[in-house]
Amino acid sequence: MSIHADKLFEQGQYLEVRRLYQQRLQAQPNDLHALFMLGRANGELGQFAAMSQCLNRVIQLQPAHAAAHYWLAKALVYSAQLDQAIEQLKRLLNVDRHHTDGWNLLGELYQQREALNEAHQCYQHAAISAPLEAASYVNLGSLFNDAGAFDEAQTNYDKAFELQPDVLSAALGHHLLQPVIAKSSDDIALSRQRYITGLDYLLEHQSDYKSIANLLEQLQWGYGFYLAYQGLDDRDVQEAWARFLVPLIKHVLPDQFKPLPPRRPQDKGAGKIRIAYATHFFYEHTVSQYFKKWIDCANRDEFEVYVYWLEGWPDPAGDALAAECDQFRCLNGSLGDIAKVIRNDQIDILIYPEVGMDLKTRWLAGLRLAPVQCSAWGHPVTTGLSTIDYYLSSGATEPDNADEHYSETLVRLEGLGMNCAPRRAPDAGDRKRLNLPEDRILFLCAQSLFKIHPDTDRLLAEICAQQSDALIVFFDNKMAPVVKSFKARMKAAFDTAAADFERQTQFLPRVGMDDYLRVNVLCTAMMDTPHWSGGMTSLDALANGLPIVTLEGDLSRGRQTSAMYQQMGFTDLIADDEDDYIALALRLGRDAAFRQYCAEQIQRRSEGTVFNNLEGIRSLENFYRSVCPLEA
Repeated sequence: MSIHADKLFEQGQYLEVRRLYQQRLQAQPNDLHALFMLGRANGELGQFAAMSQCLNRVIQLQPAHAAAHYWLAKALVYSAQLDQAIEQLKRLLNVDRHHTDGWNLLGELYQQREALNEAHQCYQHAAISAPLEAASYVNLGSLFNDAGAFDEAQTNYDKAFELQPDVLSAALGHHLLQPVIAKSSDDIALSRQRYITGLDYLLEHQSDYKSIANLLEQLQWGYGFYLAYQGLDDRDVQEAWARFLVPLIKHVLPDQFKPLPPRRPQDKGAGKIRIAYATHFFYEHTVSQYFKKWIDCANRDEFEVYVYWLEGWPDPAGDALAAECDQFRCLNGSLGDIAKVIRNDQIDILIYPEVGMDLKTRWLAGLRLAPVQCSAWGHPVTTGLSTIDYYLSSGATEPDNADEHYSETLVRLEGLGMNCAPRRAPDAGDRKRLNLPEDRILFLCAQSLFKIHPDTDRLLAEICAQQSDALIVFFDNKMAPVVKSFKARMKAAFDTAAADFERQTQFLPRVGMDDYLRVNVLCTAMMDTPHWSGGMTSLDALANGLPIVTLEGDLSRGRQTSAMYQQMGFTDLIADDEDDYIALALRLGRDAAFRQYCAEQIQRRSEGTVFNNLEGIRSLENFYRSVCPLEA
């Protein structure tokens, strides 16, 4: 029976496998193989507690059963019990010091915790244990990429591809890796072309990957997060990636692509439209700040609101949001298990607020889990996915030709499309306490370093060249290689402009929210970044009366600050061109009266326009009614 049942397991017939091994265990309750395979089958069926129970029994009977130790750790990972999984893997490695998969999984868990040194040691052990296998080199590539060490990441991905070109994760890393910090605009063009050429290769070999056993796991290495920060229209590359991704997911989960007809009015219970938000970021995060009022302010006479939280359990901000929902579900486990839950909830309209920022939402968005599916601008770039019907955007940010930038049908919500409350500093703060010089003009550039396009460098350098007491204030990245790469690039621009990089830039450590807001109060002005304009960064500056110089871009993500100003009816600080951007910064630095005028205009005009404005939410609800009428 064991051979027959094991073949059924390989064929994915897990219910039958479970039945057969349960039957065997009735006769032989201590059969190790039956217990082990029953645990595996339970895991494939999403029954992780039952999986753990079986594997713990195997370990009780045979403490040195390495495979049981490993799969018990996997069960704990699937159940989001990561601390316990780490301890379980340590027990495994005491049993078998050369368990390659165990070292790799332990490294992945450390990497998730940002314990990069520990992760590196684990991957090195894995590489020593299996020097001809790609997996450990793929993991090393991912680790170095997370740390911003692009060259080391590329070297390891190339090694993995050289060893096993048929391993999808190795091929994805080898062909699609993008630098965290681009060295120049020319570097962007080269790396982007590499990505496009790599996609062509992957599409050509797409059918070769359908037989991979852990296909979804390997697909996690492929998404081009940093493309969005390169200042170019990403529609073509996003659509090409979707053409590669979706057929592979469909091969694994064909049932999650079946058409879903709209619910009939008689099936809608209390006559409400059922809205759901699937997200990784509804905690103390920019995505939550943008969209939490979509939930808080929803008209509960018309809308039933679900939230699917896709990672563990949220922080207190997430707890508060959960209290505002009709249903709040923490969904862990496999993609298939999560998809079944969402599909079974019979959602009318499913919204992914930030497709592209994490893997689960990227995968889920490629499935058909609701009759109407939407993305929003938590990550402001088209998904390229045919399964996403509408793109919900901040209408004020979109240029006239915006429809060309999206594979989805673009929905321009009124105004900024959101209803944010201002976050104000608790007090005026003190430059000295925050290690800011008291006698300098401080230009704050608060974006994450990877969002600052190389085109910004010359502008900041020229401002400093013309204003000797100017100081550009950045915030450090937690990864030293990222900071090193950014400083090298920025210094080259300062040298060209004959500005003093060492004296005219300062990198502050990451600080808590109150001190971050105090920095906004204490600086002279904020310099918005071309191509990727400030979102929450700019909202916090405006809330604290900090004037922002901005230069409008061609895409929505380069027009957020200018849209805020236009909503206020105050456009004095929207630059006409790069020279005007420099001139406005210099005027704010030199002219205290102009600076005070701008601050007063911002504080007077922002309330009810940028902040605490419900027009975007009401237009959102009008859209919901239009695509899902309560009456047929």
